[in-house]
Amino acid sequence: MKLVGFVGGDFNVDQLTALGANVQHRGSFVANLVVRPYNAYIQFDSYDENRYRPYLQLDAELIGGRGSFGNDVTEFGYRENDYLNRSVRYDFTDHELAFLVEKGLYQPDFEVPEIFTDTDFEIPIEMDITEVELNGNRLIYASYDMISDLQTDSEKSGYNLVEYFEEQHYESQKSNDFEDQYVDENEFVAEVAERQAEDEVTEPVVEEKPVVEPVVVYENEIDVIASLDIDNVLVDDKLEIEDIIQKKSAPSEPILTNHNVRKQDVVDATEEFDAAKANTARIAREALEGSHERDASQGLSPDMDASEW
Repeated sequence: MKLVGFVGGDFNVDQLTALGANVQHRGSFVANLVVRPYNAYIQFDSYDENRYRPYLQLDAELIGGRGSFGNDVTEFGYRENDYLNRSVRYDFTDHELAFLVEKGLYQPDFEVPEIFTDTDFEIPIEMDITEVELNGNRLIYASYDMISDLQTDSEKSGYNLVEYFEEQHYESQKSNDFEDQYVDENEFVAEVAERQAEDEVTEPVVEEKPVVEPVVVYENEIDVIASLDIDNVLVDDKLEIEDIIQKKSAPSEPILTNHNVRKQDVVDATEEFDAAKANTARIAREALEGSHERDASQGLSPDMDASEW
């Protein structure tokens, strides 16, 4: 049975009794207030209160109550002018919050379902019930906290409101390209190393070419001796004639096989060469002197030009 409910300002036991009303106190009951939301949105706690935890807020009107109130009374309703404005806080569990995050809770265009403002909700609350009968009319007065906002959750109310939130249309950020591409840490490290190797500028390696000394080909030992610097040979006794002779030929030329030239032989040949040179100079000098003597005997001067003869 549904009865009309009236608010605290209308209730005065003494007056109603004086008017001949039958007033019966039914006791305390855990029943549901019926609320009709006109606005629904996500709200956040402060950092100090609850680290900005999200919750659902319903701005609503209290329109009545439902429950088992005794004497076949199961419901009461307020007159429209008696509706009370209250806010209802609906708290999410951690699991429900995770579910909402998957649906886009922190996206700028996240929307609360419109059905929340088209539906009456029942919020459990403890209330004290008094039944009044006057002139054949029965009325219900429910006493409860009419000042504070109401607070509930899925466990208390039995509503799983997160199921009504639709999947929001947005690009999911729960996995990014970096994580998708490098699931395996070892694969990521190998890829980074490979890219670094590609970015390094490799300097070209310049191979040193061996210095090839020119090959001197000698026909015989005399040619070798003629090419020697005699002064260096005599001063630096570390220079071996055999080392010089070994520079003798290219692979395609005949190989000189007589290597038995000794330093002493070189010294003797040098002395003979110097002696022959000195002898040649002496002969030339004597010939020149004899020529001058003949010219003098014939009346010619060594300084005269041939035209004067």
